[in-house]
Amino acid sequence: MKVLRRHWLAAAVLVVLAVCGAAYMARPRLQAERFVTQHGAELEEQIQIGGTLPEDMDVTLWDGEHPMAEVILFAWGDTYYGCYYSPDGVPLPFQNTGLPLHEEKGGWSWATQGDNHGFTAQMEGNWYYFEASF
Repeated sequence: MKVLRRHWLAAAVLVVLAVCGAAYMARPRLQAERFVTQHGAELEEQIQIGGTLPEDMDVTLWDGEHPMAEVILFAWGDTYYGCYYSPDGVPLPFQNTGLPLHEEKGGWSWATQGDNHGFTAQMEGNWYYFEASF
C-alpha cells in the first residue's frame, strides 16, 4: 500500500510540475523575449537594409512618424500579444495607430473609447513587448 501511495504521490508531483512548466513557458512576455533572442538580430538586419522578411513569420511593417515592424505571436479572444522592432527606439501603440501613450510603471499604455486598450514595454535595445485588447 505504501509503495502504491508513493507512486501516486510521485505522479501527482510530476503532473503539477508539468502544468507549472507549461504555464511558465506560455507567458506572453517570455514568449516575446524568446522570439527576440531567436530571431531579433535577423529581423533587425533585414529591416535596416530593406531586405526580405521571412515568410514563415507574421511580421507587419507599419509606417508613421516612427515606423515599426510588428510580430503578433498569438491571440487569446480579442487580445493580441507580441513584440515589435522600433528602428527609432520609440515606444509605439499597437499597429502604430498614432494613439498617445501614457507612461506608467514598467512601460506605456494606451486606450480608446470603449474597452480598447493596450500596453507596451521595452525588452532590449529597440525591441518592445505589446498587449492589445479590443
